Amino acid sequence: MKFPYIFLFLILLLLITFSNQSLLAQGSNGGYSLVYSIPRAYPDSGWIDSKALYMKEDLDNLFFYVEFYGSMPATSSDWRRQVSILIDSDGDPATGQRYKEIGVDYLVQAFVTGDNSISQAFLLKWDERAGDFQNIKDLKSTSILRPDTNYFEIKISKRDINYDPRGIKFYVVTTGEWGHWGAPWLDEFSYTMNSSFKHIKIDGRVDDWDGITPVKTVSQPPDNPQEFLSSRVYVANDEENVYMRVDTLERPKTTIDHGGVFRYLYFFIDLDDSDNTGDRGYRGAELYVEAEFHSNPTKLNNASYYIYSGESSKWYEKWRLLLRSNDSLDFNDVFELKIPLTHLKTEPQQRIGIFIPWGFNQILRRNVPEENALSYPPTISTESSTTQIQSTLTTESKMTSLTTEMVSAPVCQVSNLEIKPSSVRIGEEATISVSVKNIGNTPLPCSVELRINGNIAGVHKQVVDPGQSRGIYFSFIPEKEGIYNVNVNGLTGSLEVVKEAEKPGAQPINFAIILMIIAVILILSILCFLLLYRRRLPPPPPP
Repeated sequence: MKFPYIFLFLILLLLITFSNQSLLAQGSNGGYSLVYSIPRAYPDSGWIDSKALYMKEDLDNLFFYVEFYGSMPATSSDWRRQVSILIDSDGDPATGQRYKEIGVDYLVQAFVTGDNSISQAFLLKWDERAGDFQNIKDLKSTSILRPDTNYFEIKISKRDINYDPRGIKFYVVTTGEWGHWGAPWLDEFSYTMNSSFKHIKIDGRVDDWDGITPVKTVSQPPDNPQEFLSSRVYVANDEENVYMRVDTLERPKTTIDHGGVFRYLYFFIDLDDSDNTGDRGYRGAELYVEAEFHSNPTKLNNASYYIYSGESSKWYEKWRLLLRSNDSLDFNDVFELKIPLTHLKTEPQQRIGIFIPWGFNQILRRNVPEENALSYPPTISTESSTTQIQSTLTTESKMTSLTTEMVSAPVCQVSNLEIKPSSVRIGEEATISVSVKNIGNTPLPCSVELRINGNIAGVHKQVVDPGQSRGIYFSFIPEKEGIYNVNVNGLTGSLEVVKEAEKPGAQPINFAIILMIIAVILILSILCFLLLYRRRLPPPPPP
């Protein structure tokens, strides 16, 4: 009579196996403990603002549940929500990358786009020799990252982070991002000098723009938050400056109580309105202006002016920094910027081209908490929802005034190009990643551009603190077979794309077949048990 015990043992084994495969809450924070309650910073749009952090564990795993105030506007890949978890696994601030009072040994990065076209999660480990984080595991299969939900749920193996029973210290950084990657901003438009002659005061107000008509009108979907959706562009000039004005569908917030809102506008100016001179990758531009408009508990503005110095595979070699200024731009009702004519060197009635290849990104960044790392298992009480959390990512507090003085350009170094996997089938996803390090003395928005076979396939801009490194990831899905040339800021590699029959390696697991096999084995076991059991029954008594 061993078969009943074997049968029960098989059922118990299967239940344990499948239960360990997914202990995620699937949208419910049941079983979780509240680790931190986050005060609301942006009431107009819930999807970008984090609300609370929960955690739980089992014998082998840690579970993170990051709750937001709402789901994403699932309309476009322009919207993106990201969560980063900075883990100090050994409690030693001298190991790993230093962040505030902890040493970050492991980094979790997870993000999803509004249309769910990209959904990724990675576990990275600090490599002391390389001075950077290295991707060690894909966490997508053990995470729930969907735009139509108000949470991220991530499972991490304790073994993968060398978890000590004494616990971990960590910070969580959440960001909501928006970028004008779409067609409305990829058109160049022109302006004729003195066609709109006007003296403009840079104060972010519209009073002195009377009589000026927009040179560009952008049609945007009614997504939320609308203060990041540009609607019109105006240009004017006087005898000293060219003035740019960008309107949004909703008045921008100049300050917020918690976190930080980081807005960027990029203007490439083609002085001779010819694509055959200057930087041909940016419609022949000879002047580039990077405008930063930040809302924290205080308002911060900064403009950087670059001049084209010649073709080079490295961005910082072909674009030379002229100067920085914090009094040449402002925002209140609208966004305003001025460009001194001393940098344009234009003539009356000269026609210039203006190219805006992308727009605002990193809408809201929350550092959770602002100070004093969280612990798990909790060793300190959680703070109430009135706790102030401010962004620690700020631009330099002392900006230089607008002068023609030449300054040396800070450098964002791009290195460690990785293409994983190096060979894919048609329609499969490849991940292209690089490391960006700021070797300057001030926080910098580092720009990373991905080109596939010479064509721009993606642009990512990330603010990096001095001496720090960040990983930048691109997703690419090829539609044709062949060898694709990959170029990221001058770093080159290749991606092989083959037909399905030519792709080496193991075939994907068909879980439906596996379940059918298990079911057949169970049925056969039951039949065998019933047959053997009937044979052992005593014969009936004679009549």
